[in-house]
Amino acid sequence: MLLLAIACSAPDPAPAPVETAHAVFGEDRVHAASLVVADADWEALRTLAATRGSIRKTWFEADLEWDGEPVGRVGIRVKGQSKRLEAVGESIPLKVDFDRFTEGLRIHGLEGLALHSTPVDPTGIREALAYAAWREAGVPTARTGFVALTVNGRALGTYVSVESLDEHWLAATFPPGDGVLYEPVGTLGPPLTARAGEGFLKEGEDPGNARFGALLDALQGPVDGWGEVLDVDGLLALLAGDVALGNGDSFLRAGHNYLLYAPPDGPFRWIPWDEDRTWTREGLCPPVDPAKNPVWRGITTDPALEARYREAVRAMLAGPAHPDRLIAHADRLEALGVGDGPQIELLKAGIRGNSDRLVRALDAGQRCTN
Repeated sequence: MLLLAIACSAPDPAPAPVETAHAVFGEDRVHAASLVVADADWEALRTLAATRGSIRKTWFEADLEWDGEPVGRVGIRVKGQSKRLEAVGESIPLKVDFDRFTEGLRIHGLEGLALHSTPVDPTGIREALAYAAWREAGVPTARTGFVALTVNGRALGTYVSVESLDEHWLAATFPPGDGVLYEPVGTLGPPLTARAGEGFLKEGEDPGNARFGALLDALQGPVDGWGEVLDVDGLLALLAGDVALGNGDSFLRAGHNYLLYAPPDGPFRWIPWDEDRTWTREGLCPPVDPAKNPVWRGITTDPALEARYREAVRAMLAGPAHPDRLIAHADRLEALGVGDGPQIELLKAGIRGNSDRLVRALDAGQRCTN
């Protein structure tokens, strides 16, 4: 039976329905993907992966099979910065664009996905755990799955597949999805200016950088005015989730790995991204310089906002990030045959330790305000 819903005619298909995209993501099986790439192109990809600094997003052609069924000619490129530099051997992280070279090509309505080789995650399951916790908390973000990847007949191991946050994802998540999606670099404080929004645009248009400029202006102003421009509850959920999940490479700690969506009429929404360094840092009040991060300045100077932040952390720890839930999820993934068993056991201990320390800090009344 043909499992792949492949369409090569419609240039702009509808967003992938949940039930069909589950055939790509989900955790009921490890999917199998096979890429056939020209040897010279694969060597070029490996060279790009090992190149320090910024690299061009160079696409290469490859023939893809998914779960034993031929898909067709797709585009692949190296993905990420730390992911690619820390990749081991041939197991480099990849971005796959199904219709890069074959117009309208889809797998179950999906236009593309990322394949992460988890070089910075020795457990192999942090992303799956973290993204699932975000989704359970009602925070919009990507779905994940697991893929046994071969390239030119060589087995590269089990990769984490991560949903692409593109215009089709926007249409399904924020219908009709005709707003503006940004992928900022920085903490939204000086020296960023409105013009920086041009470089951060991922989907949509922002004439004159008006929307992005309004966000920066609001964050420089009093907390009471933030709600006119941004989803404050969503912002607190992002911060609380990063802390509850021990994310060491987050908006607060690193000024990246988040996206912002501005609907045509409504406040900015916050979207977590890139979760492979979760459970690597701890603390209710991260060592963030308020002078460089206007969001943290608001929390450290406004007692009411700080109280809401603390309650958001407590709610995350009591719900989606409760250690019992996370550890049970880790057990299910281990039973699926993914990840590294000894490293997963260490991760479970880290999950419980992080949660216990945060709960103690909350119960002791620790404050982040100056």
